[in-house]
Amino acid sequence: MDQKKTAVEEQEKDDEVEIEEEEEMKDDTDSEKKAGKTFTDEQQKQVDELVRNRINRLKEKHAREVKSVTAEYEEKLKDKDVIQAELDALKAEKKQREWKENAAKEFGVPVDVIRGDTEEEIKEHAQQLQKSLGSFVTDFGPNSHVTAKKEKSISEEASEYVDQLFSSTKGAN
Repeated sequence: MDQKKTAVEEQEKDDEVEIEEEEEMKDDTDSEKKAGKTFTDEQQKQVDELVRNRINRLKEKHAREVKSVTAEYEEKLKDKDVIQAELDALKAEKKQREWKENAAKEFGVPVDVIRGDTEEEIKEHAQQLQKSLGSFVTDFGPNSHVTAKKEKSISEEASEYVDQLFSSTKGAN
């Protein structure tokens, strides 16, 4: 912010000097035209010096403006890169979530327990879960949309099954 203030103040000073020099040149030219005079060598040198100074100030002003615009552009470009990276990450997460949901439907396993980064890894893990959970998964079927919440009921069902096995062996003894 201070740089912009300083740049504005410098610009105002440059503009004031330019106006004064232009007025001096105009006054000199007008008086010479009225008198029918031409520039002397000394006067021509002064005019040339004024023009050279004006051109140099304009070049400096232009350089400052270019530098300022370039800095703004680079900052916006950085912001764009950050936003693009975030967008790409969100797209990748969405795609991965779709793969997990498809694998969960295909293999009838809870979507929240499936792991993997690629579609192949996700399908492989879902298949391993299906094999590990065995009949507990088939009870829900491939289109059951099993979630982590239903996984608890699978665990409860497994506990009941184990209790039934042990309770039937206790009665047999």
